[in-house]
Amino acid sequence: MDDLRLISDLKHPHNWYPDARVIQRKIFFHAGPTNSGKTFSALKRFREAKTGVYCGPLKLLAAEVFTRTNELGVACDMVTGEERRYAVDNLHPSAHLSSTVEMLSTTMRVDVAVIDEIQMLRDEQRGWAWTRALLGAAADEVHLCGEFAAIDIVKKLVAPIGEHVEVIEYERKSKLTIANEGLGKYDKIENGDCIVCFSKKSIYYTTKKLDEYGIKPAVIYGDLPPSTKLGQAAKFNDPEDPCNVLVATDAIGMGLNLNIRRIIFNSLARQTELIPNYQALQIAGRAGRYGTAYADGIATTMRKEDIGTLKEILAEPIQPIKAAGLAPTFDQIETFSFHLPQASFVRLLDMFMAVCSLSDHFFICTVQEMRALAEMIEPINLPLKVRYTFCVSPLNIDHKLTATAFVRMARRYVNHNILLEDIEN
Repeated sequence: MDDLRLISDLKHPHNWYPDARVIQRKIFFHAGPTNSGKTFSALKRFREAKTGVYCGPLKLLAAEVFTRTNELGVACDMVTGEERRYAVDNLHPSAHLSSTVEMLSTTMRVDVAVIDEIQMLRDEQRGWAWTRALLGAAADEVHLCGEFAAIDIVKKLVAPIGEHVEVIEYERKSKLTIANEGLGKYDKIENGDCIVCFSKKSIYYTTKKLDEYGIKPAVIYGDLPPSTKLGQAAKFNDPEDPCNVLVATDAIGMGLNLNIRRIIFNSLARQTELIPNYQALQIAGRAGRYGTAYADGIATTMRKEDIGTLKEILAEPIQPIKAAGLAPTFDQIETFSFHLPQASFVRLLDMFMAVCSLSDHFFICTVQEMRALAEMIEPINLPLKVRYTFCVSPLNIDHKLTATAFVRMARRYVNHNILLEDIEN
């Protein structure tokens, strides 16, 4: 047991990334609220560099950066947990890559790495991926984009390796107003409105209610394929398209480029708990977009009785982030397996979580999603490294088609078949 405790010591995660440690990295923190141009500036440097990688929180954002970078004449490939796309083909990889943050290779040397929404390192489920990207990106320049609340923790995490953080501050480019009252009725929905829901059930209900009023909205939620979500966003953004109302999940708070005039919170609770103030600010801040017809934004609520609560939430100061998420690396799980050769991958995860130790600047993320994926492919005879890679993929297995495709891809790998060929059949 003492050996296992030593292996699961997570107090010095900087040492897990030797490729990054041989570089004297320059770290730039682009700090600011929504609609301030911080990500725009970082992506400009990404495109200017000879080689670069963009790490985003959503498949839709990775696809957006991939498309826009290629449109601007810079060849860029894309990789997410569900697909890989090339500017040319797999025999001619591009020098630029757009990816979801979980898919970053810490052995890939680049000139510039952009890590978007760095404040996500506080997330209980996915925070480990941002911590890993921050400490492990093998880039000469690392450009972080995110909230002011993440500055202190980022400085503390890189201080032990002697890296300096240059903070570049941004201000919001347009006005954001909180309405004095909630809408109350669906007949008050106007062009440029986005109704934000926190469950698929709420999305279906809201879409149905809008249909009763003759409104055909664009709809964006997690289970839709990236191409469909991009298509819905394009319809909503197109002033010539009659589709000028959007119903979406809170994912729109993570930097999607949408021409929203007014954000309408369908509710202020996820399940039974009020959403945190930093999330409410992130979502509300998507109202108004500099350089469009809706430069100034408005945030309000669907229910009249919620508007006071919204104002209270948004008035709360955002607390500095105290700790960043971690999760077991493959090397640690592999070493565990040497000591527990008969243990399944699920059992290795459970044992690791039971005995791991941390410093004050870190917390251990829940590995429930990783564990759920591991249980799905447990009967399939995969090498440990491959199994680990499958299980850290950012997939929503509540979506039956995705879950089926995930298992089928694992079986294809074992049988030496092309993973994505006819995967939907």
